[in-house]
Amino acid sequence: LGGGKRPGKMLISPGTGRVVVCCHVPEAHHANVTAKDWLQIVLDGTGGECIRADLHLAVGHILAHENGSFQMSSGTSFSKAEDTSNEASRISVEWLCGKGVFPKKGLGVEGVEEEFVPDCDP
Repeated sequence: LGGGKRPGKMLISPGTGRVVVCCHVPEAHHANVTAKDWLQIVLDGTGGECIRADLHLAVGHILAHENGSFQMSSGTSFSKAEDTSNEASRISVEWLCGKGVFPKKGLGVEGVEEEFVPDCDP
């Protein structure tokens, strides 16, 4: 997975009939975020299932129903794995913004490209 910095890395991979989600959180960030908690938030919102989870690494998937649709916990339904992947990403970023783990835009944090920092301000 590589070494994630702030706060780690989450990979969301849409495929045929399922979306795989895995995340890694370095030990230095466990006070704010653990892989298990981060994954669970995403899976709770998307109706997914955890396969393996601990503080450092967590893996789960979101399975399509027999009719091929992905049913979110909110009641929304998506027909494409890519749309489900986008929803998982939105849930992830929203939760991480709430945790305050992203650097603020415009501060010029060394090693952080501004274009990849979400705008967490309301």
